[in-house]
Amino acid sequence: MSPFAKFTIATVAAIVGTGVYVASVEPVIYEEPLDYIVERTVVGETERVVVTAPVRKLRDCDLDRGDGPLWVEFYDGKTSVPPISAFFKPDGTQAGRNVLRKGEAMVLDGYSATIPHRMHGFGGTFVVMVPCETWTVAEDGERVWGRKVTAEWGPLPVPPPGMTAESTGGHLVFTARAGGTASTKKPH
Repeated sequence: MSPFAKFTIATVAAIVGTGVYVASVEPVIYEEPLDYIVERTVVGETERVVVTAPVRKLRDCDLDRGDGPLWVEFYDGKTSVPPISAFFKPDGTQAGRNVLRKGEAMVLDGYSATIPHRMHGFGGTFVVMVPCETWTVAEDGERVWGRKVTAEWGPLPVPPPGMTAESTGGHLVFTARAGGTASTKKPH
């Protein structure tokens, strides 16, 4: 085989390999959280993380055609700590429908998840997982459904017991709650 033929085959293989890799990467649906407050609380016998944070959607992706409701995964470093938790609205019902369109934002105020028992007594991180299907609008105004993906929002810190994690512009501070009450400050 000539050197030119070898070069051509190697170039085509590199382009195809890169295309396969890029196609397998999940699209970024949500903006990285920079301003948030995460409180660690105890409700009855259950430890929970409670989140107050703005969420901005970067791409249209709806749960209508996804695999179900949101859930939260916890991590100790890079190691997953089971079990997963549902993501609850402040009224205690499970978060599910996604009302945001691309470019829109909302504030999660008091949404929560149950901390796995194996994480009691120390911190870690958590990620909100959102099963959805991407879509665009065709020239005729109809939705054109794309890939089913699991979008991620986070990671956010799980503060140690009795503490609150607050990030402003990506600057993270942990503070102890005085008298067991949490801060009422809201992120911008």
